[in-house]
Amino acid sequence: MNHMKFINVSAFLVALIICLLIIIFITEKSYGKILYDGESEKFNVGTELDSNGSQIYEDTTAPQTGKKHIRIILVKYIIKDKLDTRSKSSAVGYGFNNWNPIDLSKYKILKFSAKSSLAAPVFLTMLDHNKNGDSIQIQLDSSYQNFAIPLSEFGKINFKKVTTLIFHSMLKDLPRLVIDVDNIEAI
Repeated sequence: MNHMKFINVSAFLVALIICLLIIIFITEKSYGKILYDGESEKFNVGTELDSNGSQIYEDTTAPQTGKKHIRIILVKYIIKDKLDTRSKSSAVGYGFNNWNPIDLSKYKILKFSAKSSLAAPVFLTMLDHNKNGDSIQIQLDSSYQNFAIPLSEFGKINFKKVTTLIFHSMLKDLPRLVIDVDNIEAI
């Protein structure tokens, strides 16, 4: 009799362990790769700034979740010379992993939350280590919005060696635009 109880308990424990392993496997797979959440890693950002005075830094004033978020301040480009042929956009680049390439090849979606000080179109450009990539446009307003963008929309990029996500805007009628970004993840 005791032998049967032992076998039943053993079978139950083996089944329980298998179920737990399956749950762990499914749960880990669904989280994706956290690129920024303000909590799990230091803000090891490499920044690529325009010459207008735009900024990017980690801040605590308006996270969507947790304690921190990325704050981007885009400052309007002012034409100083008629012969000036530079791009007329304001831009800030967030260098993933301090500019060391990261592998996003097994993921399909870039997911993040963002808001801005004013309703405005903002362009996102994702680049690989050779500066290949493309831009997409999103519309931001003063409330956090959740975005899920197929990585394929960023063009012919080597997703095994992604280095940068650039936020830029033309700021035609705006002197500056404050953008808050949180919870960047590849899924």
